Amino acid sequence: ATIAAIDVAYKAQADVIKAIGLLKKRNIYFEYNIIGQGNPAVLQNLIDRLDLNDLVRIKGSIPHNQIFKILKDIDVYVQPSKVEGLPRAVVEAMSVACPVIGTDAGGIPELIPKKCLYPKGDINTLVNLLISVNEYFLFKYAKSNFEEAKKYQKENLEKKRLNFYKVFLEDYNLIANE
Repeated sequence: ATIAAIDVAYKAQADVIKAIGLLKKRNIYFEYNIIGQGNPAVLQNLIDRLDLNDLVRIKGSIPHNQIFKILKDIDVYVQPSKVEGLPRAVVEAMSVACPVIGTDAGGIPELIPKKCLYPKGDINTLVNLLISVNEYFLFKYAKSNFEEAKKYQKENLEKKRLNFYKVFLEDYNLIANE
């Protein structure tokens, strides 16, 4: 699954659809759910053209309170973005022990292991990563992602933010050192 705006090309769900098409030609089948708001026409045309309606579904927008249930029910989350900040959906997937595959764009490499990354737009490497998904992969990255996600819990981020402000204020002599 991927959770992102579905009518923004740089979110690159089309790359995952193409990878699933290549895999299907090799008799390797992955189901892919695309979740997010926006006009699905471009992605649906690609799905139709590659004859993937049996494997790829555009779910559209889903209330945020249902996202965690979806993330718990999937085997792998894919973040195929060509441009990205620090994607909340990746952190959310990690927080429910979901393995994540993603591109090397933006903050994604800060979140997931190098072995789960592929160069943005590189569909062949994505295909190879998907082929590598097995029971060991799922167990290993579910566990490591869950541990890594703890760093992004609200309390931990708040401590880091407060410490940053304190150091900043001290560095510019805006508060007295204690």
